[in-house]
Amino acid sequence: QTKGVELRDLSVMNGKQGVTIEQSTDCRLTRVISQDNSTTGFDINESERTIMRHSVSFNNPSNGVLVRAGTFPSTLQADGLVVWGSTYAVHMGNLASASFSNCSFSVAGGESRIFLSQNTAGPILSDYNHFHRTSSALVAEKINVNAGNDIYGRLIEWQRGLTQDLHTVSADPLFADPGNGDFHPQSGTGRYLDDGSFVQDLGVFSPLLDAGSPLS
Repeated sequence: QTKGVELRDLSVMNGKQGVTIEQSTDCRLTRVISQDNSTTGFDINESERTIMRHSVSFNNPSNGVLVRAGTFPSTLQADGLVVWGSTYAVHMGNLASASFSNCSFSVAGGESRIFLSQNTAGPILSDYNHFHRTSSALVAEKINVNAGNDIYGRLIEWQRGLTQDLHTVSADPLFADPGNGDFHPQSGTGRYLDDGSFVQDLGVFSPLLDAGSPLS
């Protein structure tokens, strides 16, 4: 149980879960990478007003981000989050709510969802993001106990059904090397590497370039 703690410039890997925030308030994750854990990248459990900025969940097979509640609710605000290589990019438990902006979610496979919400999950507020789905993955599914689940297979269905992600892009992100954890958008004009060197991806322009929220 903590309040007002920030984790910054940290990599967590090869655990069962990467980062867990439990029964805490006003915590921040900034430039945190959670990768190659056996279940979940980030677990926000009974924690309110958690903020994630410019963080990455990579190759965590079950959940990229799990937001769940019990006795206490959970709320998450994410900006600049990348999720790659999870069955559920975002898994919303009961009594959990979240907002997402300038995020990139990539999922693959018929069992995969960008958003999976349990039956009494709170609202998802989402816009100016990027969705990448392959091999029959869906945008969203909401579990209903007494009726069929709500299914949103494509971005347009999600937009029409919940009026979310009206400015979101659905396309191959053209990241530099996502298989090895390099999620920089490719640019034919040029981009800087982590070591400060400058490269040009000749003829390649990621659809994410200049696609973020004008308020960011």
